Amino acid sequence: MRTTISSSLQTSFKRDVLSLVSGAAGAQIIGLLAMPVLTRYFAPEAFGLAAAFGSITGIIVVIACLRYELSIVLPDNEHEAANLFAVSILCTIIITVFTILIGSFVGEKILDWLQLSALIPYIWLIPFIVLTSGTSNALNYWNTRTKNFRRLSIVQITSSFFIASSKLGGGFTGYTTAGTLITAQLVGQIVAVIFLGWQIIRSNGFFLWKSISRADIRAGLIRHKRFPLYSSWSALLNSLSWQLPILILGIFFSPKIVGYYALAFSMLRVPMNLIGQAISKVFLQKAACAYNDGSLAPLIRKVFFYLMILGFFPLIILSLFGKELYGFVFGSVWTEAGLYTQILCPWAFCWFISSPLSVVLSVTGKQKIELVFNIILLLVRSLSLIIGGLSADPIITISIYSITGSLTYGWLAYYILKKFN
Repeated sequence: MRTTISSSLQTSFKRDVLSLVSGAAGAQIIGLLAMPVLTRYFAPEAFGLAAAFGSITGIIVVIACLRYELSIVLPDNEHEAANLFAVSILCTIIITVFTILIGSFVGEKILDWLQLSALIPYIWLIPFIVLTSGTSNALNYWNTRTKNFRRLSIVQITSSFFIASSKLGGGFTGYTTAGTLITAQLVGQIVAVIFLGWQIIRSNGFFLWKSISRADIRAGLIRHKRFPLYSSWSALLNSLSWQLPILILGIFFSPKIVGYYALAFSMLRVPMNLIGQAISKVFLQKAACAYNDGSLAPLIRKVFFYLMILGFFPLIILSLFGKELYGFVFGSVWTEAGLYTQILCPWAFCWFISSPLSVVLSVTGKQKIELVFNIILLLVRSLSLIIGGLSADPIITISIYSITGSLTYGWLAYYILKKFN
């Protein structure tokens, strides 16, 4: 009987991952097809400034729901899940208001301190990005709970199409500034919210309306308080550590170097992240069930094996031929970005494996461990980038960052496999 259940679980897992990965692949293909044209329209400096803006918003966006969106998939009761969805939306609104207040009073001073005064004209876009991103996160996890993975796949492709179209349109008409790249990302996020929001209203709108109440929202806030108390801080630190390279490179080096790193980073992280997020979403839902019936360990080992296979071959190719590929695909001006990609491949492989597996810490109530790891990760990355930056050599800086990142994420994967074996 256990063999039958295990086989059914694996088949379902493969099917759901395939559904999300197909959407991720479609979205990535659109982005990849557009990128060789965009790198000929937009200079590295424009990419660098847009990446810096994305780093600032990325730090805020990750806690837009105070991580309550992760709790949506956990309850057995649909009524409780509906109220946790409402909690996530409410938190997003509150964080958006705080973003408006901070931007109004000290936003320009922060950008000046980061030597990013060129981004001041776009500061008013930050609250819109926070609102749409937080709402999108809540909608995504509601669809994850209801197993509407095909819907999530469609929205990934649709959003990517609008982002690429907006960037290409701006480049074709001569608007080749960082502002065009920033606005295009917002357009894609708005499209995602409209699509997912309308679908959920059609299929679950009446149920959500009847289920949500102040008392149950308050109960959800209290019952799942570990998410804002631990997971939100952990996610904030993790996001800050992700964005540090862009921000610190901008302090030590020119926007051009930041642009090179931004392209190298996106060409590694975006496709791996899209696939990794697809696996994470399905794994989160499956792990919650497996944890309750005692089959979590074999599921973790299976996912680890899938991640090893998926990540190994593409990263080997990039690590060997990155510089030549970038020069051919994106233009000769971007060959240095290809070199950065080659250096970052070991880090990307370790991160790709450990990141999806880490959701098991939330499922099993180990948020404190996740928080400690992200504190260590932030400290390691900060020291690596500062030591490298003081050398005044971007190659040395990125090499140190890659080595320390590989060791840190490799340890996390090892810990999870050993802890839940």
